[in-house]
Amino acid sequence: MSDLRPEIAASWRRLQHLGLDRDGPAVLRHLSQEEVAERRSRHPFASCLEQFAELFRPVVDCGHLVVLSDAEGRVLWQYGHSGVRSRADRLGFVGGADWTETSVGTNAIGTALQLGRPVTIRGGEHFVAAHAAWDCTAAPVCDPDTGQTLGVLDVSAHSPGRHAVHPAEASLVQAAARMVTMELAQARSHRLERLRAQASPLLARVGGRALVTDPDGRVAAVVGMPAPAAVSLPSVPAHGVAQLPGHGLAALEPVPGGWLIRLDADGSAPAAPSAVVLDLRGAPRLCVRDGEAPWEHDLTPRHAELLLALAQSGPEGCTAEELSCAVFDEPSSRVTVRAEMSRLRRVLGPLVLSRPYRLAVPCEITWPADRALLLPRSVAPVVRELRGRT
Repeated sequence: MSDLRPEIAASWRRLQHLGLDRDGPAVLRHLSQEEVAERRSRHPFASCLEQFAELFRPVVDCGHLVVLSDAEGRVLWQYGHSGVRSRADRLGFVGGADWTETSVGTNAIGTALQLGRPVTIRGGEHFVAAHAAWDCTAAPVCDPDTGQTLGVLDVSAHSPGRHAVHPAEASLVQAAARMVTMELAQARSHRLERLRAQASPLLARVGGRALVTDPDGRVAAVVGMPAPAAVSLPSVPAHGVAQLPGHGLAALEPVPGGWLIRLDADGSAPAAPSAVVLDLRGAPRLCVRDGEAPWEHDLTPRHAELLLALAQSGPEGCTAEELSCAVFDEPSSRVTVRAEMSRLRRVLGPLVLSRPYRLAVPCEITWPADRALLLPRSVAPVVRELRGRT
């Protein structure tokens, strides 16, 4: 692996630890057509398909395949002529296929998801030998507010023996990913403006501190306090009292297009929780159990890996370089780590501290009954090490 680029070599090491066979067939996991249709219908990319088709028409006409996946690496849309699509079909590169690293090895979609940044994978840099006839370039598309990855835009070309993806196409993919982020931000801004107009008469009748937010916690209007950009809502908000990180107990009331949140629900100042629980028994989540109203937040796999590393580090915490090694198996992903930690701190507020990164309160971990099932699709070194412990 000495002749591989550092990020490719790190990917190969992750896959060798998992026992993936370079010369064997990829273990593909497919969604049903019904599941694919359902994911397509609710995915944010659905509103941008016409722009994608028009922007990449010259690329498609050159014989390349343009693919959009969701944040789980599932192929949702493809654009390409019949010849290149037939070749892709023979690899299982079809709608509903799981194109993460753990499923098909080093590849542009899966490795871009793993690293959280654009990548180009050329020929033999693919871990699975059967993919060596392809060149691929991909870029994550991110949520304009949270920075969370929504999916991946990929251009793939079949051309054995020569590089088929031009650097200009890699630049086009990255520019298109940024364009989609801006389109989503503009649409969200319009929705917040409409909610803001509806919120004004509501807040005029409210005493004390209150906010109106959209369903994801983005703030449209406030009264009685400085306006934050967003608040962290429970994963499944409901009418009633809830614990909000950084704000304490609050009363939530549904309104058209979002939530009315009264922050003086109990008449007391916000109190920091005495403990939190990182629940890893299934889909990862963080639970704040202290106080009258428990607060739970569903975690992305990447945020679960970072919190697990912080929980294992104890009160001493971790530097960005240490977290990069624990999650990416290399110290050079510090910029990606800092970006992810910034997103995590926006969600969890004062529960996560910096310089060094550490948890503000003790963290209990709820493990799966079989430690081998810990974050089963993760290839992070911290997870691999913990799977081996009894």
